[in-house]
Amino acid sequence: MTDEGSAPVPARLKVVLIDHSADPGGGQLGLLRYLRDVTDFDVSVILLTGGALVGQIRALGHRVTVIDDESQFSFSRAPRFSARLAGVVRRESPDVIVANSLYSTITMAFARLPRNITRIYYSRVSMETLRGIKRVIAMRLLFRQFDGFLANSEWTASCIPRRLARRPVRVAYPISGVDETSSAGRVAPSGTGEELVIASLSRPDRWKGTDILIEAVAQLEPIIRGRAVRLEIYGGTFFSDPVFVTEVERLARESPVPVSFRGHVDDVDSVLDRIDVMVLSTRFPEPFGQVVVQGLAHGAVVVVPDQGGPLEVVTDGVNGLTFSSGRPEALRDVLDEVLRSPEKMSALTGNGKGVTTAFGDHRLRLMFEASVREIHEAVSQTQSRPHRRR
Repeated sequence: MTDEGSAPVPARLKVVLIDHSADPGGGQLGLLRYLRDVTDFDVSVILLTGGALVGQIRALGHRVTVIDDESQFSFSRAPRFSARLAGVVRRESPDVIVANSLYSTITMAFARLPRNITRIYYSRVSMETLRGIKRVIAMRLLFRQFDGFLANSEWTASCIPRRLARRPVRVAYPISGVDETSSAGRVAPSGTGEELVIASLSRPDRWKGTDILIEAVAQLEPIIRGRAVRLEIYGGTFFSDPVFVTEVERLARESPVPVSFRGHVDDVDSVLDRIDVMVLSTRFPEPFGQVVVQGLAHGAVVVVPDQGGPLEVVTDGVNGLTFSSGRPEALRDVLDEVLRSPEKMSALTGNGKGVTTAFGDHRLRLMFEASVREIHEAVSQTQSRPHRRR
């Protein structure tokens, strides 16, 4: 009941979030961060397979169903998971389903789900990168089942094909785990320590441009402003091409500037608190890049390519730096200039910490919920459910 003249309070939506895995990837970590402070929805989670994050999600008090806790997700298992998925969805009886990963859309496509549920796909990849038979399957089977789309950046939204973009599309930036206190743990202001540490927090991979970064750093002088320069590369190689890993390890050995591979790290914050420069060197456009927000919030100088979603966060020369994508010599020039100027490093990092105003966790939780609600309301108002076309 509301007071006369006051706006009605929106009904609390029942939302099911579906992911193919609880292993700690970017999408799954963003999901976990959202679940830590749900504000407006009655949320439950369905995971097609298990992983390290299951316990953490359950500890937050949310309803969690794991379809198969014993195996890893694969395309061949998707149809087998579908009947169990449909049963759980019917039991939850949600207003909205949000598919949190591309793989989860595969099982959804085979599942006989109630037609009166708004289906939303949260896209974290460019649909333009799909080629050949993968594109045919995605466009004709996977994506057509959805009533609307969330995109993790304006750039990702721009990559949704026109025939799908006729459906409601909203941007919901990923929740990256930052707030105004993120820089409190910084060991020393960027560029003032005994060494100048450059870091990548992307797993060694060709599309991540690990070779581009190593080649750029190898062209720097090993000592700048009396400080030794070194490069640290974080990220496991389990999903990496072993031939490429061998190639970048050779490049690292040949580099005059020391390069070390640090593997997977759970405590990313402790790395960001002590490095001087964080580089995103992707060969192709990065849809968003949570690590860009994290690096800025923790007071590191952030360098990104001049394309893709990171440009919605980084303004060149103001709160970070950009370089011509795919060109090691361009990245070298940007790194060399900033490492030689402690004044520039101080100005960039001072401005960079302001990223938490636009991309802080609380703001983005509200953005996610508002976007889901807007899509649901648009679908409810414009489509007659008995005649909906998937």
